[in-house]
Amino acid sequence: MNRGQSPLAGIGLGATAVIGARRAPLDWSGAVIMNDAGLVPIGVISQLTAVHALGLLVLIPAVLALITGTVTWPLLGTQTLFSTGAIYAAMCRPSTP
Repeated sequence: MNRGQSPLAGIGLGATAVIGARRAPLDWSGAVIMNDAGLVPIGVISQLTAVHALGLLVLIPAVLALITGTVTWPLLGTQTLFSTGAIYAAMCRPSTP
């Protein structure tokens, strides 16, 4: 991967980490599902996967650059757009008490 795209992907992933740190406390009430680890509330699963969806979106251009072996201007522009969107989402989300 080109040196120009790596920092952009890192900044976007950092912004998703900030969003994850500011999320509301986990909701352990409500309906549960049974799995091998025991009972897990559905609200917890949805809260834990919400931030990771944005992180995967930020990584799409970086993964495409790794697969193709080259960084093109459209990939770099898309990476910039997604990382900027993640930073904007991190700035707009209020921190929870």
